[in-house]
Amino acid sequence: VLLVLTPWDKPVLLSRAWCLWEIYCAATSQTARKVKMSIGLPPSQRAGLLAGVATTFSTIVTALNDMNVAQAAARLKSDEEALRRALTTAKSNNPEIAAAAAAIGALAADIEIQGQLKDWYVATVHALAEEAAAGVTASASSAASAASA
Repeated sequence: VLLVLTPWDKPVLLSRAWCLWEIYCAATSQTARKVKMSIGLPPSQRAGLLAGVATTFSTIVTALNDMNVAQAAARLKSDEEALRRALTTAKSNNPEIAAAAAAIGALAADIEIQGQLKDWYVATVHALAEEAAAGVTASASSAASAASA
């Protein structure tokens, strides 16, 4: 599964029902070791992510918290309904129990997906910060070398 998070602060795929379903299935699959999930950030978004995190990490937290499987949209209403049915953790003829089970299932999916994306964001921000620090160090070294020459 390949995810491209764009824009970095409000990825479109977090509002798409089947994108969320695919993330959830890849993350919770019994064969998770066989299902590789790769998350990418377009080069045009890298600087924005690093600058945004330098200012406040809450933007990422907000993006993840705004994600809601139960409210995710699909082109077809039948797709949205199928996703919600698939996330139902218990079957019941009682509509209240069925609704509660669906809410619990959707919440569990939200938590799993948010966890996967949070881990990626943290690792990516760490890597970008190291790259930026290395660039600053390299720039400072170059400037010092030029000044001493």
